[in-house]
Amino acid sequence: MNSDDLVDLARNLTCAAGGDAAGEIEIEPLTGGGNNRVYAVTTRDGKYALKIYFRRPDDPRDRLGAEFSFCRFARRRGLAWTPAALACDPKRHAGLYEFIDGRPFDGFDRTAFLETRRFFSELNQRRFDPEAASLPLAIDSCFSCADYLRLVARRVNRLKGIPRESAVHGE
Repeated sequence: MNSDDLVDLARNLTCAAGGDAAGEIEIEPLTGGGNNRVYAVTTRDGKYALKIYFRRPDDPRDRLGAEFSFCRFARRRGLAWTPAALACDPKRHAGLYEFIDGRPFDGFDRTAFLETRRFFSELNQRRFDPEAASLPLAIDSCFSCADYLRLVARRVNRLKGIPRESAVHGE
């Protein structure tokens, strides 16, 4: 996607979210998005996070749909632990979210453990909500120890399949 397309996408999503993107718009790439591309989008009425989801032609999973619908569900149920999902463009696999200032995760300590436990506890209190039943499954969801072991084995096998002479193998 070239810079003009990126600006067009950001403007369209910002407008769809109820913002005013008619004026100057600033787009800054952010790091840490894994396979996805994430940008900070600043307009005269606010700052947003624009996420463009990685998509392989042979992979039918809808990463945007799963994450966007989960964030919407969580916010509607009062769980402010996730960013607000503001607008999306399924054809371009892009979502616009509330921008949350932060820092990279630097390790799991007691505070992080307690916050994680609280998040899961509050989320699981809503597991029987009718809307929860209609949410798509997370991309790598596991419902048993066997599911988890199969997921890890698939990932390890993919890593083992990297040719020794490739740059990725060295990394």
